[in-house]
Amino acid sequence: MSRYVLTAVLLLGLLPAVAAQSRLETFRQNEHYIVLPVPTATGTTGQSHGGLLVQELFSYACIHCHRLEPALATWTGQLPDDVRFERVPAVFSRSWMLLAEAYYVAEVCGVLGVTHDAMFAAIHEDGRQFKDAADIALFYADRVRAVGQRRGQRCRSREDFLAAFESLEVAQAVAQALALSRVWQVGSVPTLVVAGQWRSDGRLAGSNEAMLDVADYLLRRTRAEAQTSDGSADY
Repeated sequence: MSRYVLTAVLLLGLLPAVAAQSRLETFRQNEHYIVLPVPTATGTTGQSHGGLLVQELFSYACIHCHRLEPALATWTGQLPDDVRFERVPAVFSRSWMLLAEAYYVAEVCGVLGVTHDAMFAAIHEDGRQFKDAADIALFYADRVRAVGQRRGQRCRSREDFLAAFESLEVAQAVAQALALSRVWQVGSVPTLVVAGQWRSDGRLAGSNEAMLDVADYLLRRTRAEAQTSDGSADY
């Protein structure tokens, strides 16, 4: 292979990376993302971990959130070790309040890995409508029974899940989620908030999947701005 042909082949191989880099650099403030008027702390659930935080405001009632889940799962699975991801359930109505409680009940009970996808599927694929906490508690108990005991699981029966619905821990988590959605001034889901400073959604990014690219860009920007003069990061 001649030197010129080899050079051409190498350049062609670099094109996808160059294109991706160029696309990331085209994201602009107030066009693809906005700066939050009031930055929020990045330890919203009492976590003491360091690093960067990406938060998704979502709801089980949101079909767009359901459709984003496969791409979101792939994206979160590839996040570097210094980035953590957490969901914040949106509370836009009384019925959404119940679903927000359901999310935190599953988290408190240690069964979120069993119930999360199942909730989306039950609502958007099976057409199920959860009318109250007892209905969800029964659904959770059935799901847990079907998959068996898991490490870290704190609830097993319908009564266990109902007790979690009434817990102070769940009430506080839902109140905090409601406060965050107000501070973030979010009117639709899914929405991503990066490092408690920037917000993007499908309308701003161009699509819900493109919102993940915007988040990647904002993570890179956060790292660059946090880099200290001696080369260490200060998150």
